[in-house]
Order: sequence, then structure tokens, then C-alpha cells
Amino acid sequence: MLLLLIGSIILFYELVKEINKHIWKLVIIYTLFIIGFIFSRYSPESIFNGTSSISIFVYFGSIIGFILILSGFYLYIYYKDKELFEKFSDFNDTIIFLLIWFFLMIIAARSAIRLLSVISPVTTIFTSYFVFWLYNKSKSLKNIYRITTYAILFVILLMPFAISTNFAFGILDIGILPRFIKSTIDVSKNMGPSYTQQWQHAMRWVRENTPKDAVIAHWWDYGYWVQYGGQRATLSDGGNAVAAINHFIGRHVLTAQSEEEALEFLKSRGADYLLMIDDEIGKYPAFSSIGADVNYDRYSWISTFVLDPNKQEGRNITYYIYRGGTTLDDNFEYQGRLFPGSVAGIGAFLLPIENEQTLEFGQPIAILIYNNQQFNIPLKCLYFNNQLFEYDEEGLDGCLRIIPNFVNNNQANVIGSALYLSPDVKKSLFSQLYLFNKKTPNFELVYQDDSPLALYSGNIIGPIKIWKINIPDHIKINQIYQGDKLPDPRVDEVRR
Repeated sequence: MLLLLIGSIILFYELVKEINKHIWKLVIIYTLFIIGFIFSRYSPESIFNGTSSISIFVYFGSIIGFILILSGFYLYIYYKDKELFEKFSDFNDTIIFLLIWFFLMIIAARSAIRLLSVISPVTTIFTSYFVFWLYNKSKSLKNIYRITTYAILFVILLMPFAISTNFAFGILDIGILPRFIKSTIDVSKNMGPSYTQQWQHAMRWVRENTPKDAVIAHWWDYGYWVQYGGQRATLSDGGNAVAAINHFIGRHVLTAQSEEEALEFLKSRGADYLLMIDDEIGKYPAFSSIGADVNYDRYSWISTFVLDPNKQEGRNITYYIYRGGTTLDDNFEYQGRLFPGSVAGIGAFLLPIENEQTLEFGQPIAILIYNNQQFNIPLKCLYFNNQLFEYDEEGLDGCLRIIPNFVNNNQANVIGSALYLSPDVKKSLFSQLYLFNKKTPNFELVYQDDSPLALYSGNIIGPIKIWKINIPDHIKINQIYQGDKLPDPRVDEVRR
């Protein structure tokens, strides 16, 4: 970012250098403008956080001030110095284009952190320009200054190879280049379009097996893939044209507490198919938050626990230990003791094994941690090998969903990891359909690819699943769902 900033200042200098007697005034004005323009949103903890009054004042003030000063300077030259004014026509069009491009990219990157990547091309150009400009200038310098400049250039060129901000100079570590190359290869070989082969196969099935006027419901992230890959209409997409649609889908579909709740919304919006994918596991905090009420009633998350190779021996029984960590999303009371949500947490699960050959398990036990004390509390649900086991004993009404863990050489341990579903998550339509494979006439599974639901290299993978929605006649249309406004406007205020 520093090199980008310096490169832009040098480019501006090159643009206006023909205006000899005013050049440094213009460069100083531009430098102050660009610093205020960029760093008016510096850090969430700073007064320049992008939303404070002073931050907004500096942002718009720098733009307006720069435009007014340039306009005033232009008019002054026009009336006072015709000869100098004629030099404006000699300005380099390429530099003007680059600077305008730079300003637009800064605005985009400042508006949303996910757009920071769009500044990469202009950063490359400006930084490269600065390096070559500095090299060309160094040729005319005397020995000591030229050598110093070359040293600075050498350090700049090593910067991209630094693998840690702890290195003041990459030159101090002779192994840095091979490690950088290996790291780059490791990252690059796993990169590709987000519209993967998995999505391509699923959307081909959609094109070939669904009516052309079908409407598909899903979380908004996948809207354009379904629209352009599957060539079908969707309820939501990245454009978010319907203001309340993400709240509705988050609340009344993905975290719906009953099939009837989901069916009422889906009928009201005219949906024919429902699509879910493993991404929803990681995105559960997002859509459950967006779908929650002002008290965040649906907000939760899904945590991953990994099997410890060391077993715990008990009386006549062996316990498998799944280690991880998560806090409770709600208050939980057990045998007269209160475990507060967001304070008490789960550090591990014990899974009793009754027969290691056939993998017959007993009731899981959650290891709760609160006030530096450990409590062993029965878990009322276990899902393994396409079977849902529910227990009547008093305990925590969550569920442990056992999934394979792919380790070295892609060898799978079929019980190598587990997902913990809190009581709220367990009841959601996403868990019932996608994680528990519930069979129901209202949601008829019509497509599922071969991807296993598993932990692979530390990441959750899973299939794309598509259900045909069969809505019973007794389900009525709710006009609230057909609108684009939130039933409770306070929900949007809370999100902001």
C-alpha cells in the first residue's frame, strides 16, 4: 500500500511537471488529498473507522477540497496565464486514465473489504512504475547516492518474497525464496473458479431435468450460478433486489423450525426446488444471524470436533474422545445448575463404544467447562451411518453428527470427526434435510452428487443436494412473504 501511494504521487508529479512554477504546490495538495482519501477509513478501532463523523468528514472533505482547489487553479490559469493554460492540452492521457482508475478502485475497496482485491491490478502498475522511475533517476546520481538507491530497490524487490511481517529484510533468510515458491505452488494448485465441476454437474442436471420456468430457493450466494449455469430463476442472488429476502430465507427456510414454516414461505414466493450445499455449515452463523429476530433467537453455529487417537478406558467400556471447542449459544440448565450461553462451553465429547468391530456406540457425553470446572453431561442425540439415535435421559438436547476425516494419502477414518449441532441448529430445516437426510414427502430429494460429507484437509466438504418441493393443499399463502419489507424493521437496525 505504501508503494502504491508513492507510485500514485509520482504519477501525478509526472502528469503536472510541465507546470513548472506551481508543480510542488499541486503535488503537496494531491498528497494531502490522497492520504485523507485513503486513510479516512483506517481501522475499526481508530477514530478513522469509516463511519465516525470525523472519518466521513475527512473522506468527503478531501474529495470536495481537492476538486475545488483544482477547479480554482484551472480558472486562475485560464484568466491569468494563457501560455501556461495551453500546456493542459499536453497532459498524458494514459496517466489521467490510470489516476481515475486508481480513484475508483479506492472507492470500491473502501466501501467493502471483499472488494480490496480489485485494487491489485492498479497496485501492480503503480508499484512497478515507481520501481522503474526510481531506477532511471538513480542513473544520474553520484556514486554513494546511486548505491543507496540500488540498495533501496533491492529491498523493495525482495518484499514480495517475505513470508512474515517479522522479517525486516527478506535478505536475512537465505531459505526464503524456495519456501515462497513452494508456498505459492501449494496455494495456486488448489485455486480455480468458484463455479467448480461440482456446481457444473449440478447445474447441468438442473437444465436437463427441471421445467424451464422452475424457481429454485437457496441462500443468496449461489444465485448467479443457478441463473446462468442452471438457466433457472431464483428467489435471491447477489443483487438483493428484494430487501427482505435474505432475512426470509435465513429465518423461514434454512433455520425454519418446522416443515410447515418453510413450506408457507416457499409457496408464497413460488419456489419449486430447494438447494443446499456443505457451504451452509460454515455460513450458519451468517444466515442464522440475518434470519434472527431483534433478540438473535436463531443465531448459532456448527462446530467441528476431531477424534483423538488416544482412547479413554472406563469400567468395562472404552470412550472415543472428540476434541474441539465451542461456547453454548443459549443458556442451558441441568440438574438445577445454570450454564450461561456465550460463557459456558464444550471442550470435548466422549463417545462410548460398545463394539469396536461393528461400531456400536452408546450415548455421547458432552464435557462442559464453566467457572474452571468440568461437567460430564449426557447428549441426547447422535447421528451416525445414516441413523439418528435419540435418548430419553435428561441432558443437553444437541446432537453429535459423526463424519469421516480424510487424512494422509486420502485415507478416510469413517469416525474421524464430528459436527456439534446445538438444540437450535438440530431443529433447523437445514439440519433435518441436509445433515440428517430426513425423508419427507414435502421435500423429495431429486439430486445429490457423490461427494461425501466429511472433513478433508481441515475443511468441510459435502454434496450439493436438490429437493423438489411438494406443498400440501392446506398450506396457505402469506402476503407478508410476498412483499419486500421486513415484518419488524428493527431487525435491520440491529444488523447495522
